[in-house]
Amino acid sequence: MITYMDRVVISAAVPVIRQEFGFSLATMASIIAAFRWGYALFQIPGGWLGDRIGPRRALTIIVTWWSIFTSATAFAWGAGSMMVIRFLFGVGEAGAFPIATRSLSRWILPAERGFAQGITHAGSRLGAALTPSLVVLIIVRYGWRTAFVGFGMLGLIWAAVWFLVLPRYAREHASVGEQELRLITGRSERARPRRRSPGGSSFQTIMSGLCA
Repeated sequence: MITYMDRVVISAAVPVIRQEFGFSLATMASIIAAFRWGYALFQIPGGWLGDRIGPRRALTIIVTWWSIFTSATAFAWGAGSMMVIRFLFGVGEAGAFPIATRSLSRWILPAERGFAQGITHAGSRLGAALTPSLVVLIIVRYGWRTAFVGFGMLGLIWAAVWFLVLPRYAREHASVGEQELRLITGRSERARPRRRSPGGSSFQTIMSGLCA
């Protein structure tokens, strides 16, 4: 939800940003595209980071990163600086969904991961739906810069709570009972995945990427 809230802020703020800086439509489009380039180019490195250091630390790092650059957007002094900031913002957000999926794999049974993914994706769309009206209200009362700083602070708070509250594995969480832990970590013959050829697995990954 926070991921989409942070990326939608600029869409609602476009008219006042253009008015203040005198940006043309083409310049504003380039600023928005800078986020997309960072987001697209760092999806795979972001997923690799989650595999490498684990979702707890990886999500803490990238949410802190993109939250800093969400707030930093308020301090841009021209088109070039805003493009760089938005690109770096996209670099951070790129790892959100790959790393979140990695986190789900440690906590959710394979048979329930579709439902869990549905919750995460519903949250993102809800964030995109709620943000524009909220941003407009903030802009009218406090100015567009306050909106970026405020949403950036929200991400920093989330990152701190995530790191302090959620352990790396379910077995390390005090509220997870023995029966639940057996369900999460247990493996049965029926749950074992079928072996696939490397080519088939790669094709499936590519097709999933095209669908996304």
